[in-house]
Amino acid sequence: MIKDTLKDIFEAIPKIEQEDKLLDNKYGIDRELGLDPFEEKSIRRIFDENIYEKELEKRLMTYDYDALLKTEALIYYGRDIASTKYKEKLHYFSKMAEPKEEIVRTILEKVPTCKRYIVAAIQKLQHEGLRIEDI
Repeated sequence: MIKDTLKDIFEAIPKIEQEDKLLDNKYGIDRELGLDPFEEKSIRRIFDENIYEKELEKRLMTYDYDALLKTEALIYYGRDIASTKYKEKLHYFSKMAEPKEEIVRTILEKVPTCKRYIVAAIQKLQHEGLRIEDI
């Protein structure tokens, strides 16, 4: 199941990025120049939702709790520099007992950067002698 969640995330990233650019252009926002969160155009932009992000949210909510928890742990495992093993990271997140909606929100906050984290996590898993199918 985790492979399915990752597939959905990877497929959604380019669409989400493209839509974000279109929405930024709609409001005259150039992120390279910086973003003032208190500026009127920034506030209006925040309330204009990315349809592809909402679509991904709906897809992720169809997965069971375990698959989402493993995905969240994998993202943080790839992000963290510490030498924590994946199973330790998974155990840490399982002890938090977050509701499913919170896990999905956390995953969505990491899009699109999470692709880089997931790739790093897969490499780290290999060093542990694990494959994505093993988790």
